[in-house]
Amino acid sequence: ILKLGFYYDQLMHNWEKFDKDQQFLASFKSGNHFMGVEQNFDKGLVYYQKIETIAGLEKNKIEQYNLLMAELFYRKKDYSRAEEYANINLLRIDSSSSKQIQNLILVGKINFALYNIDKAKQLLEQADKLLLKEDNKFRNWSKRLNLYCQIQALLLNISILKKNKMAAIKY
Repeated sequence: ILKLGFYYDQLMHNWEKFDKDQQFLASFKSGNHFMGVEQNFDKGLVYYQKIETIAGLEKNKIEQYNLLMAELFYRKKDYSRAEEYANINLLRIDSSSSKQIQNLILVGKINFALYNIDKAKQLLEQADKLLLKEDNKFRNWSKRLNLYCQIQALLLNISILKKNKMAAIKY
């Protein structure tokens, strides 16, 4: 893993030599490695933020960047910044997009972490309805299944939390 991290560091040292698509890919892959594999959120943030400097990025790459930043800040437990990035996409993306579903799930997870349980439930139910509506449009069934499992697991946690809260009130 450390050798791979060294490779990504070296890749980013040559960043200026790449065209914009290569720069996006290098930043994306490097940020993913440090955020996901090494759990080095600060280094992942540095590499993701380089994406902001690339002029003329396509809409889908900007949306992907916002989703990555939201996920990174969620993992850092900086929920206000996570929600800020996720909300950018919620306002911009067509409601039939899988990114819309991912954003609804992420904002639902953020609200759950902040104990805004009713808001989290509302967002997750909205994501679930959208996922069911778009069922036949998903080419990647493993991604669809992953999104479905995330939604159902969080809704189950909300249900358990609400039942425990009601039981605690009785005593």
